[in-house]
Amino acid sequence: LYCPMIDARRMEVYSRLFDGNNLPVTEITAEIIDERSYQNYFASKKRVIFCGNGAEKCRPYLTSPEASFSAVIHCSASLMPTLALQAFTERHFVDLAY
Repeated sequence: LYCPMIDARRMEVYSRLFDGNNLPVTEITAEIIDERSYQNYFASKKRVIFCGNGAEKCRPYLTSPEASFSAVIHCSASLMPTLALQAFTERHFVDLAY
């Protein structure tokens, strides 16, 4: 599983899990990271690769052998215009507060 994380300050991140085919496994969430975070995935022996500007601050809390951190995978807003245009064309609008 891949978990891009965007820093939301303090110990909170915005994240979402994706499988190896880049299909979402979870919804986008804002969560406070602690030692219990992602334990249900680690307990089922699912490897989770964390990336993005929120991942490094979570490293001390995500200590399972199933957790790894990638400096190679970069989260970038450069791909968002294509996704935004697609959502706009399909008239799929969301509440920015959530």
